[in-house]
Amino acid sequence: MTWAQLIFAIVTLSIKASVKVAMFIYLIICTLFRFGYYLMTPDRDDLEVEQAALPMPESSLIVPAIMMYLAYVYHPLMPKHQQHQWDNQSLKVCLISHNLTGTNCGASEPCMYETQTVSDNACYNQIASPAVSEYGVADYYEPKIAEQISSRSRGSLLNMLARNFKPIEKTTLYLAFFINVILLFHRIRITEDETPADEDVESIYISGVVLPYTSYEITGWMLAQIPLITFKREKEVARRLMFDGCWLTEDDDEERSLTNTVFWYIDRIVISSKSFPMKYWDKFVRRKTRQKFRDQIDDEILITVLGEDKSANDTAFDYRYACWLWLGVILTNGQFLYRVHYLLCSALGVLVSPFFYAFHLIDVVLSFPMLKAILQSVTHNLQQLILTIMMTLVVVYLYTVLAFNFFRKFYVQESEGEEPDRKCHNMLTCFIYHFYAGVRAGGGIGDELESPYGDDLEYWRMLYDISFFFFVIIILLAIMQGLIIDAFGELRDQQESATEKLESSCFICDIGKETFDRVPRGFEIHTSKEHNFANYLFFLQHLVNKDKTEYTGQETYVREKYDNRDWEFFPVGECFMKQYEDQLLQS
Repeated sequence: MTWAQLIFAIVTLSIKASVKVAMFIYLIICTLFRFGYYLMTPDRDDLEVEQAALPMPESSLIVPAIMMYLAYVYHPLMPKHQQHQWDNQSLKVCLISHNLTGTNCGASEPCMYETQTVSDNACYNQIASPAVSEYGVADYYEPKIAEQISSRSRGSLLNMLARNFKPIEKTTLYLAFFINVILLFHRIRITEDETPADEDVESIYISGVVLPYTSYEITGWMLAQIPLITFKREKEVARRLMFDGCWLTEDDDEERSLTNTVFWYIDRIVISSKSFPMKYWDKFVRRKTRQKFRDQIDDEILITVLGEDKSANDTAFDYRYACWLWLGVILTNGQFLYRVHYLLCSALGVLVSPFFYAFHLIDVVLSFPMLKAILQSVTHNLQQLILTIMMTLVVVYLYTVLAFNFFRKFYVQESEGEEPDRKCHNMLTCFIYHFYAGVRAGGGIGDELESPYGDDLEYWRMLYDISFFFFVIIILLAIMQGLIIDAFGELRDQQESATEKLESSCFICDIGKETFDRVPRGFEIHTSKEHNFANYLFFLQHLVNKDKTEYTGQETYVREKYDNRDWEFFPVGECFMKQYEDQLLQS
């Protein structure tokens, strides 16, 4: 190849590479603009709500009728034979009466409109007329707390950060990778006058981008996760108070661990605050607790502990709930502390040294479930692991005492022209040397000492080295490794057994898969239609939000069982397919 051909190939390659890089930058810019556009553009539902709807004609009542029919027939707790009855009778009667006569269903035929509550009618009226309702149902509807909050915060900057918390977190991780790749090419230039060179300017300028992204991540995480964590903690405190009588029947001097004692006193503060519970749905926890324990505990004690002696019209700042929220929920949450550490490392990377950004790569462990399982295998048996380390320290200390009194001369390391290095003429230095060199060495402390051959204590020294190797290296270190390996295997078995349980039997009725697979796709249809776990959760949440005065007999029964944590209302061992097994197999 001539020089002309080489130059032509280099120029061609440079042009192609420049075009590729330009297209890549163009795609990134377009993606960012699209991302910002979709973030700042309101949803289509918001635009539709602002438009005024025309009054709904009488003929359009067919749509609510069909919607009510589908909601009733495909209810998860609706028996199949009743669904067929509705299919043959009720829907036909209601639709004919609306189409031909323009009136409601007659009194002689069962009509769905007579069995619907006010909230149900409001739901279907809003489908046809979101802004104007000729039935006046909106006057009786009280919006939920979540709806009020979402209507106030929709479109705000904080809401945008909460909804895009995951993309911001991934962007921060990618920036951390990019910064550490730059740090790999960081080097120190040695000069004669040893003056510092401006070699850190570029890396510090680039790494400063992580700081705002980390603050956005913490803000989004707090807005998205803190309400859920607060709900969980309030639910835990409320159940312990209402079912176990905690803080009422327990004494202050009962034996507890240090951590449990601190949380016991912190949670005792919040049950007497006027704002508790703020996120938990049951606002009558204290009233139910007082009714349950009024025969066992004096009323004055109940009023004092539950904080019912405070005036309901008190508008002062609730410092008790604020202290509990920060000390008992936010500042004790591991994820929050990790993100604060993340932000601190970002600030130190900008102000002190860019090498602090190396700690951001720990986020890789929390981004992948498999790596989190490995980390959990270390923390699963953490107490046993700490106790084993303490036992190792005790055993090493005993060997230190023996070495300090009998084998001190073997720890003197001499070099030509230098003073002898005495490793065991100080008890503390001797203990540190045993723990550092003896535990780390593959053969024990004997690998780091002089050979005992020809010495008066030769055989005693051999026994000392072998016993140290056997007890410390073989037994204690193997126990530590075994604890970590067993914890990893236990966590993996738990995950696999849970997955196998869900794939081989129904979660609701606990009937095996082989029972349903006698019908084609029987198990899949059963878990998605008859016993769908999401439908049961929806039904329980429906009972929580529904007014108790509108409960039916079955709903009252389920709600009482749910409040008492009695799960007998789940159809364990029963299902429609088992009841009508002969008819299904014949068909």
